[in-house]
Amino acid sequence: MHGGPSQVELFDYKPQLKEHHGTELPKSVRGDQHLTGMTVNHKSFPIASGSQFKFRQHGRNGAWVSELMPHLAKVSDELCFIKSMHTEAINHDPAAA
Repeated sequence: MHGGPSQVELFDYKPQLKEHHGTELPKSVRGDQHLTGMTVNHKSFPIASGSQFKFRQHGRNGAWVSELMPHLAKVSDELCFIKSMHTEAINHDPAAA
């Protein structure tokens, strides 16, 4: 969804992002991907902080859901969370296609 909230704010709990906030993104993560027009002049690639919202595990499946989705968290056992998606694209737009 264009303009939708990030999965990191809703269902993708990543506590280590806060630990590494501001540290340089390792070259091994970025690899040889080309830089976008927004980052072509950047000399530094710091890691951004994780979610500012609290997460808890819900249901029998133990799904991590942020405080932004309290009603959806109540039915987490009825949801399917797909966390195996992958892309080689460096920008956001292909993810919405």
